[in-house]
Amino acid sequence: MPVTKLKSIVILLLVLVDLFLLTLVIPTAISERHAAQQTSDSLKQLFSGSGITIELEKLPETVAVPTLSIAYNEDASLSAAQALLGSDVLYEDDTARYYS
Repeated sequence: MPVTKLKSIVILLLVLVDLFLLTLVIPTAISERHAAQQTSDSLKQLFSGSGITIELEKLPETVAVPTLSIAYNEDASLSAAQALLGSDVLYEDDTARYYS
């Protein structure tokens, strides 16, 4: 079998695989677009019921949500407890409990 014929068969198989994968992706994209449209319509209806007009087309598609990291500072909490309860503060291993 000549190499050009093998190349043609491989290209044909790749095109068929691409078409198969495309048939898997298109319904998902259509349903996501439909869900986004329903959400948009629901928001418009909700806001219009409250007397608020909004143009959802002007809102950004995605919004970056900032990440918040909270760390517990034992020294700062002890100084805050001393400021509130006085200088003689007793505390347990459970750092949520301070006694005067």
